Amino acid sequence: MATDTLAPDALIASTGFSSCANSDLTSVDGNWCVATNNNTSTETHSSFGTPSDPPTAGTDLQQMRCEVRLDTNSGTGTPTARIEVWESGVLFVAGSEVDVTSSSTQIITFDWDATGLSDSTGAGVEIKVFGTKTGGSPTVRSTVDVGFVEWIADVTGVVVGDNVKYSGFLETATTKSQGTNGGIFATVAATGFTGSDWGRRVKLTGLSPSASLTGFVALVTLDNVPVESIDAGSNSALNGGGDLRFSTDDAGDNQLPLDIVTFVTNATEASRSCQLWIRFPTYASGTREVYMFYKKAGEVQPAVTASFGRNEVFQDEELAHHLVDNSSTQVDSSGNDDGTLGGSGALTNTSPKIEDTNLDLSGTAYVEGLTDPTTGASRMTARCWFKIPDEFSKSVSGSWKSDTDMSYLFFTGTDDFLNFRLRTAGATATVTSTTKVQDGTWHHCAAFYDGTNFKVLVDGTEEGTAGKTGTIDTPSSAPFNIGRYNEDAGTIPDNMQEHRLSISANITLDWLSSEYDNQNNPGVFWTTGTPDDPSGEGGRIMSSLANNGGLAGLGGIAGPGGGLAG
Repeated sequence: MATDTLAPDALIASTGFSSCANSDLTSVDGNWCVATNNNTSTETHSSFGTPSDPPTAGTDLQQMRCEVRLDTNSGTGTPTARIEVWESGVLFVAGSEVDVTSSSTQIITFDWDATGLSDSTGAGVEIKVFGTKTGGSPTVRSTVDVGFVEWIADVTGVVVGDNVKYSGFLETATTKSQGTNGGIFATVAATGFTGSDWGRRVKLTGLSPSASLTGFVALVTLDNVPVESIDAGSNSALNGGGDLRFSTDDAGDNQLPLDIVTFVTNATEASRSCQLWIRFPTYASGTREVYMFYKKAGEVQPAVTASFGRNEVFQDEELAHHLVDNSSTQVDSSGNDDGTLGGSGALTNTSPKIEDTNLDLSGTAYVEGLTDPTTGASRMTARCWFKIPDEFSKSVSGSWKSDTDMSYLFFTGTDDFLNFRLRTAGATATVTSTTKVQDGTWHHCAAFYDGTNFKVLVDGTEEGTAGKTGTIDTPSSAPFNIGRYNEDAGTIPDNMQEHRLSISANITLDWLSSEYDNQNNPGVFWTTGTPDDPSGEGGRIMSSLANNGGLAGLGGIAGPGGGLAG
């Protein structure tokens, strides 16, 4: 096996660390880039020198490796880490999110194909490692420290395995053990499910975004899934969608988190229903394809708290309420804070913007029992869909009793325009839309603050902006509600869906534009391919190198002293 192991030659940038230097990333030496505190997402961006020979093109022949560890810093929950390959400052390909569970050391890997590099010598290849905070309460979440990073550049066409010896250690996903006689044990293993076990598969290709989006959450509806997958016929998905799996590759190796709000198969078209949410680790012009696998008996969805489960889809959100009906408990799909339906008169409306039903607050109901997650934050994004008639001032969400007792208030004014009022560092200001949104039609509305400016957006377009800095104030007595403000005033008289609230830097203006495009018209956003049968494809190569220098694998080459066995 001829490979070239490259350590980073420079640290281009780092985010979220109290200290981070290139020397922390060059070897397994006990030095780490350490997260500043809990509730902080981290990122390193490093460059490599040019390999001794051009990297071999071919599926999974190149491998990026990174040492990470769980940093609780008095936080709770299980954060995730992800590797991305860049070339000269441009995203090339991205890996999947991996749970970080070890507080001592954990090795994550990403196998990739050098085909398509603009420089075939490998000059310009870079690595980004993202640590995403998750779990715990909205403001106390564990995060990720980063140790060494390496590029195992294959230059002969031999598959690099998931367990490879570096610096005298045998590295696996969660453990290290000393090797013997310089031996290496290598195994190529899938990081997701085995797609060939599923009966059917179809590719969906999304619209190209204006910029690369980290952690983008996309909606898939009846407009996008093949009829055969939902018609209760011989090729239909099974168990209420329990067998649905999404992956960024056609083999199922890079599984995506999935939230199934509704998936009803039926021979009658009018009785079918589909509302699915998936999360891309990176959504960009070169990473906007996803494969949907279905038709496998006996499968069920992961638990909402498990890997690839519902909560992982909305890990960048502090609150994510679908608002699909008038249940007394309004479930938060991020897993952080379920709300309670307060007031009276709430209805389940059957003329929603997205799929089958939505919550109609009827002017006297609202969602309460929530903790305001924005207080003390230096950024926030709130958004939702609503349909409001021409009436006086109504609230989307926020904590407000007065302009001095508040955090933020996202609301419509008496003039029917959309307003975002924000109090930071003891100063309150408001930005206003140029579009009247109280017109009885559905609108996607967003309030955005990034620590420098705050903005209001209507239907994916920025309409009002002003400069603002500082952390968001904590109100002295104003409660946080969805659908009303000032405890008993400003309740929305009509329909709401998909209220989300985030303090993550992943939510950008480009994200909001693509979010609108996706949710406003999924049929245009996605192009659906022709379903096929993946079950006839072979599995991935499995190989190993025995500890005493021999090779053992499916081809039967094995033995101490380099002996051959067939």
